[in-house]
Amino acid sequence: MNSQDLQALLVMEKLITKGAEAEIYLGSYMNIKAIIKRRIPKKYRHPTLDEQLLQQRNKKEIKVISKGLFKGLPFPRLLGTNMKKHTIILEFIDGPRLNVLLSQSTPTEEYPLTDIFQQIGEIIAQMHLSSIVHGDLTAYNIIIHKGEKKPYIIDFGLADFSTDIEKFASDIVTFYNTLKVFPQQKISKLFHFFWNGYEAQFPEPKKVLNKYKQILRRGRYFLASER
Repeated sequence: MNSQDLQALLVMEKLITKGAEAEIYLGSYMNIKAIIKRRIPKKYRHPTLDEQLLQQRNKKEIKVISKGLFKGLPFPRLLGTNMKKHTIILEFIDGPRLNVLLSQSTPTEEYPLTDIFQQIGEIIAQMHLSSIVHGDLTAYNIIIHKGEKKPYIIDFGLADFSTDIEKFASDIVTFYNTLKVFPQQKISKLFHFFWNGYEAQFPEPKKVLNKYKQILRRGRYFLASER
C-alpha cells in the first residue's frame, strides 16, 4: 500500500499529546480505533540530517515493536506506517494507565494491583530476554487492558536493543523512580510482587537486582553530594 492509499484510510480525530519529538493522535485506521504517532521535523537541523534521524528513529521503533509482538509480548499491534510522513499507526489499547490506578485512594477489585505488578515483572523480564530495553519505563507508559486485565507496554520512542544487564536494571530503576510520588509503603509492597514476577521469568535475576541496587545507591550518593 502506498502512502496516499494509507492516508486515505487514516482519520486523525484528536491530538492527545505533543512532545518535543512527536505528536500523538487518537483516530482510526481502516475503521479500527488507533493511536497515530507522528514525529516532528526540527527546523533547526539541516533538512537532510533531520530526515535521516526521523527515518532512523521510526525504523528503530517499528523494529522494537515488531520483535516484541513476534515474541508474544503485550505491545500494541502495528497497524501501518507512513515513512514519508514519519508516522506509525498502532492499535488503541482501551483501559486505564497504571499511574491512574495508583492514584486512586481505594483499590478496585476490577484491577488487583498485586497481580498487575507481578504481571508487569514477568513482562519486563520477557522483554529483556528478547534484548529489548524500553528506555522510558514509567507508570504512564503501562496501560491495563480493560477486557483482558493485562498490562500493555506502550511508547517505544526511546527503546533499543541490548543485552547489557545495566540497561535492564536502568529500565527498572526508571520504573521505580516514577512510583515515588505514590505512598512509599504501598509501592514497597507492590514492588515486591514486581520482583517476584521478574525473577520467575529471568534466568539470572540476581545479576539484574544487584545492578539495580548499585544504580540506586549511585543516585543517592549524587543527590547527597549536591546538598
